[in-house]
Amino acid sequence: MVKLKMATIGIAFTVALFGCVSFAFGLVINLTESMPQGLYQIVDDTNISKNDLIVFTIPHKSEQLLKKVVAAENDSVVINQNGVYVNDALLQNSKIFNIDSKGNPLTPHLLNKTLKRGEFLALGEHVQSYDGRYFGTIHMQDNHIKKVHLIFTWSEYGKKRNH
Repeated sequence: MVKLKMATIGIAFTVALFGCVSFAFGLVINLTESMPQGLYQIVDDTNISKNDLIVFTIPHKSEQLLKKVVAAENDSVVINQNGVYVNDALLQNSKIFNIDSKGNPLTPHLLNKTLKRGEFLALGEHVQSYDGRYFGTIHMQDNHIKKVHLIFTWSEYGKKRNH
């Protein structure tokens, strides 16, 4: 019993220490299959454009999401039952699903607009990612968007989305 208690304390201490170090160095760990599983670092760069990797929050989710920017200022975005169109081009693997890869229900965020300054559409690289197809566009200020760079990955994942 004492060994189990000591092991639990040791694990809790290690997790807390890693959390403090990660926060201090702006590290983000991605464990989802939406993007490559691995370690990312937040960079001090507010100039975000297409193909950048970002972390952000959305109002009804408590955790940060990691996605790729697929549309930015002045891009025309249409999300309909056929998929996602950016500047009239259908993005490959952008099909709309009714359930995610874990069986949770999804509701598409149908859209037809030109993005304004500071507004982005972000998608995951996995075909069944929970992304802008289901929550719409995000805004620099409202969603606390931060650019990240990939440090390393430890896994490959399903079907990549090509842009």
